[in-house]
Amino acid sequence: MQKIKVSLPSISVTALNALMCWGINQFPGKSDLNVDLNIVLVVTIISIILIGVVSSQSSNSSSSAETNNLPWLVGLLPMIGSFVLFGLLKSSYLPTKLIQYVGIASLFLFVAGTILPVFIIFFDAWRGNQSTPSEKVVKDSRRVLLKEMEREVAKRLKDNLHDQTRIDLIKEDQPQAVNRTEPLKKQSKLQDKPRFNLLSFFGKPKTEVPENEKVINIFKRPDIDGRLLILGEPGSGKTTTLLELAEELLAEAKQPENKTIPFLFELSNWKDDKLSIADWLAADLKNRFNISENETKNWLEAGQLLPLLDGLDELGLVRQTQCITKIDQCLQEYPDLQVAVCCRVQEYQTGESKLQKLGWAICIQPLTDAQIENYLKELQRADLWSSVKSDPEGLLTLARVPLLLHLIPIAYPEGSLQVNSGRQRPNQQYLEESRNQLFAAYIDKKLKEKPHSRYSDKDTKRWLQWLARKLRERKETEFLLEKMQPDLLESPKYKLLYRLIGGLIFGLIGGLIFGLIVGLIGGLIGGLIFGLIVGLIFGLEQKIEPAETISWNTQKFTKNLIGGLIGGLIVGLIGGLIFGLIRNLMIWLIFGLMIGLIGGLIGDEIRVRNQPNQGIIESAKSAVFLSLVTFPFTVLLLSLSNLIRFQIAWSLPLITGFSYALFFGILLGGGRAVIEHYTLRFLLWRSGAIALNYVDFLSYAAERRLIQQVGGRYRFIHDLLREHLAGGQPWRCTSTLTDHADIVIDVALSPDGKTIASASYDKTVKLWRLSADGQASLIRTYTEHAAPVGCVAFTPDSQTLVSGSDDSTLKIWDIKTGKCDTLPGHSDKVWCVAITADGTDLASGSRDGVVKIWDLPKRQLIRSISAHSLGVPGLAFTPDGQILVSGSSDRSIKVWETATGQLLQTLAPNLTKLWQWFIIRFWYSSAVYSIAINPNGKTLVSSSAGEAVEFWDLDTGKRLRTLPVHFKRQWQVALSPDWQIIAGIGENGAMRLHHFPAGKLSCVLNEHSADVTSIAFSQDGQFIVSGSEDKTIKIWQRVPLPN
Repeated sequence: MQKIKVSLPSISVTALNALMCWGINQFPGKSDLNVDLNIVLVVTIISIILIGVVSSQSSNSSSSAETNNLPWLVGLLPMIGSFVLFGLLKSSYLPTKLIQYVGIASLFLFVAGTILPVFIIFFDAWRGNQSTPSEKVVKDSRRVLLKEMEREVAKRLKDNLHDQTRIDLIKEDQPQAVNRTEPLKKQSKLQDKPRFNLLSFFGKPKTEVPENEKVINIFKRPDIDGRLLILGEPGSGKTTTLLELAEELLAEAKQPENKTIPFLFELSNWKDDKLSIADWLAADLKNRFNISENETKNWLEAGQLLPLLDGLDELGLVRQTQCITKIDQCLQEYPDLQVAVCCRVQEYQTGESKLQKLGWAICIQPLTDAQIENYLKELQRADLWSSVKSDPEGLLTLARVPLLLHLIPIAYPEGSLQVNSGRQRPNQQYLEESRNQLFAAYIDKKLKEKPHSRYSDKDTKRWLQWLARKLRERKETEFLLEKMQPDLLESPKYKLLYRLIGGLIFGLIGGLIFGLIVGLIGGLIGGLIFGLIVGLIFGLEQKIEPAETISWNTQKFTKNLIGGLIGGLIVGLIGGLIFGLIRNLMIWLIFGLMIGLIGGLIGDEIRVRNQPNQGIIESAKSAVFLSLVTFPFTVLLLSLSNLIRFQIAWSLPLITGFSYALFFGILLGGGRAVIEHYTLRFLLWRSGAIALNYVDFLSYAAERRLIQQVGGRYRFIHDLLREHLAGGQPWRCTSTLTDHADIVIDVALSPDGKTIASASYDKTVKLWRLSADGQASLIRTYTEHAAPVGCVAFTPDSQTLVSGSDDSTLKIWDIKTGKCDTLPGHSDKVWCVAITADGTDLASGSRDGVVKIWDLPKRQLIRSISAHSLGVPGLAFTPDGQILVSGSSDRSIKVWETATGQLLQTLAPNLTKLWQWFIIRFWYSSAVYSIAINPNGKTLVSSSAGEAVEFWDLDTGKRLRTLPVHFKRQWQVALSPDWQIIAGIGENGAMRLHHFPAGKLSCVLNEHSADVTSIAFSQDGQFIVSGSEDKTIKIWQRVPLPN
């Protein structure tokens, strides 16, 4: 309970409000107040008693006390209004016509100044102070978390163990993984040792943990001090081991003397690199269970919260390194904090940093032949052992992974396997194919167990593949229906429809609401027009935020009350100049009071999600509740207005009050989130991404043991199955270069594939040597530019580099000698350069809209073309060098003859469909950022500020097709040398690779932590180099995928 000191100011303000009401009504000439003033006295006495009693009890509930000033401040405003009214009456400045209405005004001020402080004090006492929670609140929060964690751990362990048979995993000590040098004492080992070890840090000796040793015993060892790292290959049982540790810790947490709260956290949810782990833990519990962030910090200080961190490898190598640093800092800050961390061994070994503050590390080892055979015999499936053992490069290797071993008896129930020899293919490729076949067989068997009448196997697989891809793109492991956002829509057509449908729905609702006031037909027409305009211009693209719970929040109430009253006062005064001062002031001040009340009632997220889509369901309930709460206020508002004008009819206040209540409930309550959510779900269904009844489908998939459902959260039964459904990643990041001190604006790969050039805001150009394994080393740094460098390009012989800068110059570098020549001439920043295939001509584009063509060998200007009215960020020559194409921020693409500088044609959007016209007019700015020309010189590709890449016929100037790439700002487009891959880059640190000419999305590469600015392919198509606003350069290598 909040510690409120006995508030003499609140009592004083209440008494003064009553005194002023009594005093005002003693003036002669008023006949509008028929209320006995004795009632005012009784209400005042009761209010003072309530304030004293509640304040005293709250103060005595804690040793420390603090004064809450909000009640008397709220009561002060009506008191000031009463003083002003009294002064006007006393000095006879108030017009005679208004004197007869002063009684109602004084009663309104009395009610506002007396009832509201009591209301606030009661709610403060009931709500409690979240910043200093009472012992009861802490116990309740702990009980909620433990209960939820028990439910989740039990559910996930059950789903992980498909046949409920646990395998005792071999755990190997790896102290070197956390920079410990003393291994455990050598103890008894399993007789049947694994054939190979997974990890060898720094060549130190390794020891196995004693047979059947529980992970809780390792965790509790004094020298480990409750800080453990769990490593292992995918599917080896890392997460199961972490869940078993959680199970044991939860059992201990039930003991009366134990105040520890073990809790699972997914590190994939750590999105903000600048956020400390402690702040993230607090924010995550606040988001998931509405636990006060200060309460979580108190738990951390006392060492009572025990984070079990899973999925360190899900972050990618760069963010994994950053997260490791944050974890070490957190453990340094909270010395009593215990923690367990899970990570894939290969990703941890490859990363640049190792955890320094953990006490020990163990690595889960592959299963031995004896373990596999015993497991199958225990399931009475010994017939499978002969098939498994006869395929050492495929099934036997897979069976060493506990997850896959659990799946084999389910996927192959008949007991006879057709073993394909992998000798004709590389071992890794054959292993991947065998794993894909196993997953495919498992999925088919689970779907055939109990076929669904509405969901075909084909649709089920397609919907699960879509969900798996989206989770991978977002680097998330859990899915919540209420967290679905508009960026799930991939097609610009459906994104536009989302805006239109949302705008029309809100327009229709607004028309119905205000149609009750101004007339149904007029309201509907006006509402639909207004909704359509708002939907097109502003749309519903912002984040969908459910208003899930109704709880009192004093901070929000104070903020909204002050804003509402100030806004109401201003609007009331302005309206008073036109329609009458008293009436408008009263109306708009009550309106502001409603804003404050609603703002205080709208809560955050629910504490526990026990059912799917609970956030949206609760938002709908919140909308209804807020409508019911605001209805009497609006009726009172309009009734007072009518009484002031001597209108006694009650029908209009009731109808209009109902309309306003609907308005507040839908727009300020949870109604808006409900409409946006179901509009999004409808369009995703229409696009074929999800089922119409998505909740039912997800429940069906959970029954088939393809995904797990814990309350309202969904996740795939294992990351490996999710990766299988999402499809293999054809590219992997092999290196991250971090030498630039500012944003990397442009990158280029030399035609011979041996050198990378990068241009940066730090005014430097850097050259890197690229090796065959995807690693790069710095060759030299050029610092001759006086301003940020915006573009770089190699000559065809890979011996010369050209750079353009914001200092308005071009510089030409001899890569061998480092010699530099400078080409001045532009009057503004140089944005782009292009070189002909024979290396004779150089073109440069500038922010001044001018294109210059240079003789590159002679370093001389050939001609200058005033090409565009705005800057030129894109240039490209045809392979024969006879045609130069420029793209501009003025939304145009122009085709020039290189030899003469003559304009041949201007390319403009070919808006043949209405929805394309809407997209260009209301969505895209259409500024052209980059262009490329295919090897035959016939097709041009352009990227713009919109969400599409456009293909043009250079001979006819017609647009051939549009390919959506799903970014609001499409900085650059790059094509592989064989034109089989189109790479689009833009926001959110992501690159989208599409197959050409089908346009199908191939994969999303999102290792960068900020917007990607540039991309380049190697001539052999085996490497991609990308630059980003995160100041890094990443090298990506093509990975051969199994069929």
